[in-house]
Amino acid sequence: MLRIVTFFVARKFPSVETVSTEIFSKCLEERNMDSAILLIDTRGEEEFALSRIKGAVHLPFDAKKEDVLAFLEENVDRGTKTKIICYCAVGYRSSIMAEKINRIGLENAKAFNLEGSIFKWANEDKPLEGSQFVHPFSFMWGLLNLKPTKWKWEY
Repeated sequence: MLRIVTFFVARKFPSVETVSTEIFSKCLEERNMDSAILLIDTRGEEEFALSRIKGAVHLPFDAKKEDVLAFLEENVDRGTKTKIICYCAVGYRSSIMAEKINRIGLENAKAFNLEGSIFKWANEDKPLEGSQFVHPFSFMWGLLNLKPTKWKWEY
């Protein structure tokens, strides 16, 4: 089911490039000083509090433009080429944020959507901070998109 969701997210946001979890994982391992990676978790506070991808900072997908600008001023070094990787549960909210950031048009920075977002990341048994479980967003999203060992409905 997650593949179908990611397909439709990509169709809904054709201007937002995606990065696979495999490529992103390699980028984290091979970081160098010529470029920077900013990882933005665009989920709700409760979702972020439960677990996140290591190194992520929280910026809700529905943040106002002035809040996004302030966040970018604080977190992006304009002198360094920066890849901004946005994620949420499955990619919809993070695509909204990536689109917002790219419309701002920062020099030396570009936002991408992490394909399949944290659901795909967790399903591939990649490391999480906070908890081994992922907030399912809703019971149905968890049931349809996450391995049974990656979520529980107690939130």
